[in-house]
Amino acid sequence: MVGHMGFPGGRRDPGDESNLRCALRETEEELGVDLLHCGTQLGELTDVNTGWRADRPEMLVTPFVFQVNEVPAMTPNDEVAEVVWVPLDFLMQPDKREPMKWEWKGKTLETDSFLYASYRIWGLSLMMIDEMLMLLRDEA
Repeated sequence: MVGHMGFPGGRRDPGDESNLRCALRETEEELGVDLLHCGTQLGELTDVNTGWRADRPEMLVTPFVFQVNEVPAMTPNDEVAEVVWVPLDFLMQPDKREPMKWEWKGKTLETDSFLYASYRIWGLSLMMIDEMLMLLRDEA
């Protein structure tokens, strides 16, 4: 949906030799950022199946986590409306989470979310962030 926050990514092309290469290519295409040049790969998260709803096709997402010490210069393409950096310490504060109500097929549903400034983080993005935070806490 238009207006939802998300991470760089997209379908794996036949020329992508791995899911990692796909993620690197998509990040460079969408943001103009070469993560191998400006970042360090920290790991790969659990694959997320987006096909849990009958109204959209199944897709398996493989998230990768990179650390960058400085925000790199970015040249977003037309797929990106805005780039938002959310501080890690904000995401690690449980009191920053809040419930969010949304409508689906005439029903009001409630889910967990972050509200950072005017940006709502929920759904698939929140699932990936939660796993990353769990792994970071386990390492601390």
